[in-house]
Amino acid sequence: MITELELDRILDTWLAEGAEHVPAEDLSLALRQVDRTRQRRSFPAWRVPHPARGRAARFSLGVVVTLLAVSASWTAIRSVPQDIGAVSIDALDFPWAAGELASDALAFTAVMPAGGPEAVYWRVAAYDRFDLQGWTQTVDERAEVPAGGSLLRGSAEAAPDVLTKAVSATIRRGPSIEGLLISPGTPVRVDADARVRTLGADAWLAAVEVPATTYTVEARVLRLDESGIISPARLRAAGSDYPGDVAERYTAVPAAALGPKVRELLAEILSSTPSRDPYDIAVAIESYLRGPDHFRYDVTPAPCDNASLIECFAQTRSGYCLHYASTMAILLRSALPSNPVPTRLVQGFLPGERSGTIETVSNRLAHAWVEVYFAGVGWIPFDPTGGAIGRPSIIPLDVRPSGPAVP
Repeated sequence: MITELELDRILDTWLAEGAEHVPAEDLSLALRQVDRTRQRRSFPAWRVPHPARGRAARFSLGVVVTLLAVSASWTAIRSVPQDIGAVSIDALDFPWAAGELASDALAFTAVMPAGGPEAVYWRVAAYDRFDLQGWTQTVDERAEVPAGGSLLRGSAEAAPDVLTKAVSATIRRGPSIEGLLISPGTPVRVDADARVRTLGADAWLAAVEVPATTYTVEARVLRLDESGIISPARLRAAGSDYPGDVAERYTAVPAAALGPKVRELLAEILSSTPSRDPYDIAVAIESYLRGPDHFRYDVTPAPCDNASLIECFAQTRSGYCLHYASTMAILLRSALPSNPVPTRLVQGFLPGERSGTIETVSNRLAHAWVEVYFAGVGWIPFDPTGGAIGRPSIIPLDVRPSGPAVP
């Protein structure tokens, strides 16, 4: 273990002069210590301005993952594929952890149109790559978009118009949230200059960077609450013939992700699910994880040594939204090895408190959930987080109990 001052010196040297000016042994030790610091935190270590916190706790996960390319020893330790070409890797650029945002402080307010959708899940970013302890975006392009321009130009992200409805919201973000667009659905336009992060040849949306503190975003929201529009029958009929770019981007599972307990969990769920249709498997996994008898919701779960985040969750049977959502995503990617189900992890916020047309969302409502790709339909959300008295899923396609939301 190196001291905090030594760690700061090593990281400062790397940032200022490059990896070639840091002895390989020192860099390896620093990377290990950053990883240990990151694993002690509830979520991966995004940048957190705090005078008492050293470099290891403040370092962005994006920086840590970037360092993988210059440290062979780190690659061996983490067993994460490194053949990512020239893309950059991003993690969410503000503190989303239960320990950082679990407060009643204001995250943002949203002015919604009269008669607008209720119980909105607020989207911020989507992640394609699981790295054993968290998620990253393997971003291929960052496109500058002027105020009012199309955020989805050249992108396959938008669901067919018949399955969505337009909604706008004026967002005013609080002091703890910075940098990324908050939207009630898939963002289409924003009245502020923006930079769009996309993945792959089909320009799948990862996030939209918006420096402005107040802006109006136009979005398309899935018509999930309208009978017959997006039905189980439609999703079952979608089949599993996925576009090549989707299959390439959203089905990878690191070799070390599935430990013995995760494999047992997947086998147990599949044994009670005769259908091998992707939709039925997704519902089965979501229902199992949400079941009050299987897992316990806990913002300070017990740590596990040398285990992936989902293996630790399967061992301890306790965790919070990141654990639930990560487990569902990787189980879905692993359930049908010959044709994996494309999934991604989404971060944002649970619905806030609505008074008239103004919705107030606190930091405590920061949340993570799962989206599953269905051909001809697009990305459909599922929320597997359970451990409390029944709470509704995002997608009301089956009869489910209702109750308070749990971030």
